[in-house]
Amino acid sequence: MSWVAVGCRVTSSLPPERHRLDASHHPTPFSAEEIRAACAPGRRNVFRVAAAGAEPYLDTWTFDGGDATRGTMSHLRTGLDGMPRSELEQSEATWGELQAHASYPVATTSLTVSAVSVGAGTFEGWRYETVEGDTVTRAWFARTLPGPPVLIVAARRGVEVLRYELLAFEDPRG
Repeated sequence: MSWVAVGCRVTSSLPPERHRLDASHHPTPFSAEEIRAACAPGRRNVFRVAAAGAEPYLDTWTFDGGDATRGTMSHLRTGLDGMPRSELEQSEATWGELQAHASYPVATTSLTVSAVSVGAGTFEGWRYETVEGDTVTRAWFARTLPGPPVLIVAARRGVEVLRYELLAFEDPRG
């Protein structure tokens, strides 16, 4: 994994103010409508998850459907060998709830324009870096993939304790 800041102070390249859900938070990378449009049935994200003290696994999210206000998703965890580690779970959320997951407080989070390379490719977008006590969590969002971050890395006292990295995706938008 690598990332490159590309103009951290260029305000026009940051997410638009209209994405701000709370006056004390940064704007979210995407609006609820942008997430809805990008997460059409068939959108699939495969993440590799590595947590300190645990065996790595794959986390696959598939968008199954939805309407103007809600989306439905399926979630499956497998070992790196593809063998299931969980039952297929289904859930639903409003597009606004999904947007709110990326609402970070200004007081503890910095927001920069950034590029990141992950298993699924190299993407331009934004990095939200949150500091809480001795833990630093960085989340990178790709401009072209509205939805979850393509990479989340958490470190405690400088030691990585979690890496959630996009390995592959299927995008029905083409």
